[in-house]
Amino acid sequence: MSVLSLSEINPFFIEWELILAESYFQTNDYSLSKAIVYRLLEHINTQNEQNFDPFDEKRRKIFLRCYKILLSVMQKTNDTEFSSTYEFVWANFPDADFFAEIPLSDIFQPKPAKPESVIKRAYIFLDLMQNQKALDLFSELNTQKWDQQSLCHKQFIIGKVYRRIRNFSQAKQVLSQMIVNCKNHEKIPDALFLLAKVYSFSHDPLQREFGVSYYQQLAQSFPDNSLADDALFWAGDILERNQKYDSALAHYLIEVSLFSSADFTPESYWRLAWIQYKRQKYDSALSWLDIIIQSHHNTAWFSSQETSRALFWKSKILELLENKEGSKQARK
Repeated sequence: MSVLSLSEINPFFIEWELILAESYFQTNDYSLSKAIVYRLLEHINTQNEQNFDPFDEKRRKIFLRCYKILLSVMQKTNDTEFSSTYEFVWANFPDADFFAEIPLSDIFQPKPAKPESVIKRAYIFLDLMQNQKALDLFSELNTQKWDQQSLCHKQFIIGKVYRRIRNFSQAKQVLSQMIVNCKNHEKIPDALFLLAKVYSFSHDPLQREFGVSYYQQLAQSFPDNSLADDALFWAGDILERNQKYDSALAHYLIEVSLFSSADFTPESYWRLAWIQYKRQKYDSALSWLDIIIQSHHNTAWFSSQETSRALFWKSKILELLENKEGSKQARK
């Protein structure tokens, strides 16, 4: 049987199948109810957990109705797959509200959730911006026997929540501990970036500059990570705000040298020009502005707005240098 997408299935067919499954359950014909649900799940390709998308609202509503029926049937029939199915639904539908409606016997209470299921559930809460639910999830569970990798995920999630709700002191504490305790964990680059961001919000220039060290650690230790170029740029931004212009220039220069087509590369070229302009090093500023202007003709990477800005300030600098003809050309 070929797997169909929702767009290929008549909505009337889906609704009819669900009504049939619910009716059979109400009349205690559990085998037929279960068979219909499995058939419907197969049609919409939910048996493969890797293909599951919790953010597709149309699919999600169908999944919830299917699994509510399925779990109820499994509970009534003492199905041995109840616990694994319950855990799958619990992990993938963290905001499902029907668990309380399913009476759980002493025998078939679900086993304590596996760490990977809890972590998956928490990350979904984060993606849904339900920060407090992600935080509460760990406070409700005993995680003392968790493996180190899962505990590191827990620390990262809690640190990210604290950063979002602007509890910066707790965010610093949790993320700092994670970086020390989880040196080889997959979330270390993200933790370094978050921790640096937390420090960047400080009104104290020294605190902001302390955060630069975490950006630098990220760029140096994980140069292939997607956050490496962002880290270099934001490190330069903090140093520029702190008027450490030589250090800021060094970071922007590394950015444009190592990441020629990264998101922050165009802005880094502009910062190189702007700092030199503020320092009245006009020849150097013009050189960087010319790179932006020329690159716009050779690549689509620089937007027309960025090129217009570069042309405007090139004209301004040429006016200061009393190069009226060059200033006119830049304005055209």
